Formats: sequence, structure tokens, C-alpha cells
Amino acid sequence: IERSVNPNVDLVILKAYFFL
Repeated sequence: IERSVNPNVDLVILKAYFFL
């Protein structure tokens, strides 16, 4: 997982993984 500068993007990615 690439480290994003925006923490919001990280949260969205984590949520997407959880939804998967």
C-alpha cells in the first residue's frame, strides 16, 4: 500500500479494504 500524503485518502482506502 503506497503511503498517501493525505490521511483522508488513507482512511478511504482502509474502508474500501474493509468493505471488500
